[in-house]
Amino acid sequence: MRVISDRCRDPTLTVRQFAVHVLSEILQQFPHNSSLLDEWTQAVIPQIYDIEVKVQEKVLECLENVLLNRIMKASTYIPDAANNLPWKVLEKLSNMKMRKHLSKACGLWIKNGVITNTVISNLQSHIGTDNNIGAWILLAALVENMKIPTMDKYIANYKEIIQKNDYHASLVLHVLRHAWCVLDRNCLEDLHQYLYNCICLFEITFNLISICLDILNAVLRYLHAENGSQVMEANMLKLMELSEAEIQSLSLEESVSLTQETLKVRAICTLGHASLLCTNKISSSTLQALERLLLQWESLPEVTKETKNLQASAVVILCQQALRDREIAKKVTPIFGKLMLQETYSEPSIKTAVKINAAKALADICVRFTDLVEPYLPDMCISMKDSNPGVREAIIVIFTQLLLEDFIKMKGPFFFHILTMLSDADSMIRELTIFLVEEKLLAKNKTLIFKQFVESIYHYNNYRSHSAFCGHRLSDRERKLLTLPGRVNQDKRNIIYEYMLQHLDASAKLKLVMKLTKNILGEICDHNSIDVTTEEGACVLKDVMFIIGNNRLQLSSSGEKQKDDTPELDETSNTPINNNAVNVIIAAMKKHNLDNLLPTLIALKKKLAALKSHLEDDAESLLFKIYSEYDEEQLLDVLNEYPELEKEMNHYQRKLKDKPTSENDGRGANSSFINHRNHSELLDLCRQSTPKILLHRLSPSMIMRYRNKSIDSGICSQQLATPCDDTLDPNSTHLERLLSIQTPPPEPNLVSSTSTSTQNSCPSDSFTPKELLIRHRSLSKREYAPRYKFHKK
Repeated sequence: MRVISDRCRDPTLTVRQFAVHVLSEILQQFPHNSSLLDEWTQAVIPQIYDIEVKVQEKVLECLENVLLNRIMKASTYIPDAANNLPWKVLEKLSNMKMRKHLSKACGLWIKNGVITNTVISNLQSHIGTDNNIGAWILLAALVENMKIPTMDKYIANYKEIIQKNDYHASLVLHVLRHAWCVLDRNCLEDLHQYLYNCICLFEITFNLISICLDILNAVLRYLHAENGSQVMEANMLKLMELSEAEIQSLSLEESVSLTQETLKVRAICTLGHASLLCTNKISSSTLQALERLLLQWESLPEVTKETKNLQASAVVILCQQALRDREIAKKVTPIFGKLMLQETYSEPSIKTAVKINAAKALADICVRFTDLVEPYLPDMCISMKDSNPGVREAIIVIFTQLLLEDFIKMKGPFFFHILTMLSDADSMIRELTIFLVEEKLLAKNKTLIFKQFVESIYHYNNYRSHSAFCGHRLSDRERKLLTLPGRVNQDKRNIIYEYMLQHLDASAKLKLVMKLTKNILGEICDHNSIDVTTEEGACVLKDVMFIIGNNRLQLSSSGEKQKDDTPELDETSNTPINNNAVNVIIAAMKKHNLDNLLPTLIALKKKLAALKSHLEDDAESLLFKIYSEYDEEQLLDVLNEYPELEKEMNHYQRKLKDKPTSENDGRGANSSFINHRNHSELLDLCRQSTPKILLHRLSPSMIMRYRNKSIDSGICSQQLATPCDDTLDPNSTHLERLLSIQTPPPEPNLVSSTSTSTQNSCPSDSFTPKELLIRHRSLSKREYAPRYKFHKK
């Protein structure tokens, strides 16, 4: 299954189409298999955003067969594995925060006329049944794209539903946000009064405040067409007054209950969103009270500190106000910078949400007031090495987006910092880094890696010679966490170099070898600008020899790889490989190696021998590797100049043969440069994008036999659970990013937004780093927006 899943992201269009079809057919044959459903959801559904329309159409066709066509009337529904499959799919999409994909599919279905009244009727019949949550999930996706008939009778009991303050309520409110117009005027008047009173009494959980205010705003402007703005302004002013009074009581009350603290969190959220729907500003005294929550947290009463969302909510509202007023931004930016320095070891669930919110707040302010945030970017970089994977995920996505939008420059060390995540302990973060670099940074700037390659060697080795080409000003903490000096980090540096080499074309490889030969090897031999007697200098040299000796730069592999890649080109490619140009580059590489590299390596070997350096063996190994690429006739000029070379190379070859077979197997021609303890990791990170795979087909009888056996063994489908993955509208045009707030039970786990638009976001799904990763090769630049998942305890 894993092999087929990987082919859903294959560079070749027809392969992606066929893999999507095959995996979907297998799922329909084995609807009871939960692991297969997981694989299908992660591999097939993201391709709804594929850059090719044909792949999107195939995904729509498969999703229609798996989901829509299997939804029958509730009266005829039998809860077996096959009939339960669509509800399991909806549950899985919700749990994996992929409702945006479902909304995209619904939009295309509606455009193609697939969604009929029969489909809607069948779906609505499941409201109030065991499939209630699944039905509302699909209705919420449909209502974004069409007007659903007869919805009034299903949302008429909104009061009872809203009082639950749960995931079901968030789905109904999402539908109500788009379908309120189906209610009559009297019902709308009642809806306005009910919602407004609930918000004034802080009875709405903070995750639903934004969407409730959206509904309130739309209904008020409809009911008061002539003076809707004035009525809305008056209502929001009252809400702000109530909220500010509740917030300022934080400094007056010595002892408060946990319930009261929960009300204060709701008051903070209400104040923030209400202020965005009117022209009035928050008072300076309230802002100071919010700042104290962040600066003087330890001095607050214990009951206050037990309210997990208090600090995270304060970050949200301060960011909202900072985006409206530069003077406020000047005050709060240093506070956010200070929060970035805190460790998440103590109270991880609280500190993580606060730190992620602070990072996103700084990113939003950077978009609006870049100069205010620049001094704190290094602190954000340091958080790439935070102990909490959630923080690392958020930071890597934030920095990539800022680099893409040119709010921070590639010339700094930020790109180097991002590449260090290739050796992160978390496999998801490693794969996320690969996706962001390949699909975003390199898509925008194809020469980025080549331009930064030589400098990266100095940077990662923390080599600071005055005469060497290197250097960014880094604080001691940055240098400690974000560079990879010394032998202990050799494997991590090699992983980065392998990845960088993988993304160089033939011309760039030639230029790189020439630069390394002249600027580093030549400098060591002739000018002593790099001191190889120090550990830093020795590691620089070892890295250079690893790079030059890497198989990705060798002539023998270049030609073979070129042949292998040609038939595997993506069908969408408009630029066929020019074999003549590649042959010219290979010829130039041969000439450079014979005229420059070999003589330089000979001189380097002699110098290292004179210094009695432990790197002499590495230099000899590389010399033999390059030497072995050529026949005797090609080496004639070199052998004439260095008559002892042939004898030395023959002696070295005999030494290799005399070593035990196991060691020879482990070393190979490039033994000095790759640590094989990390061989599997390198293969995972730097794997070829077009492997050749042979799939053996199963006969229908074998499939049915296995299916019957599995069903007989008692494997049954699980009932639809009630997920809590509600997030804000991903289509929002808000300037700022979504800020996450940790939500304790019984409050539903949702995400708060720092909305600057008068149209606040409603509960939907956001793109998590994992989701970005799953959509490998699928997102167009237009569709990409950084969205971050809610961090659960």
